Amino acid sequence: MAEPTPVNGQITDAITQANLTEIGNAPALTAMAMLGSLAQTTGLAMQNAVNAQQQLTMAGQQEMLLAALRSANSMETLLAALRAVTSPLAAKG
Repeated sequence: MAEPTPVNGQITDAITQANLTEIGNAPALTAMAMLGSLAQTTGLAMQNAVNAQQQLTMAGQQEMLLAALRSANSMETLLAALRAVTSPLAAKG
């Protein structure tokens, strides 16, 4: 103790130890808070990456479907044109 006081020395020692414990725990608690924040941020980044990948997959599937529909429409038009050309030939033959 720095100077004698009318308070019991055990009481002042207990308070001093409690204060030092708080000061000593502060860096560990700060590190834990930072690590918790880092873990949460990393988790959110992974969720965003998965979401972006799913969105791109859905867009790719949509484009593939539209291309298939366009192809089918073009094929239908081509078949109709071939039927129109070949039907007069069939009637002649």
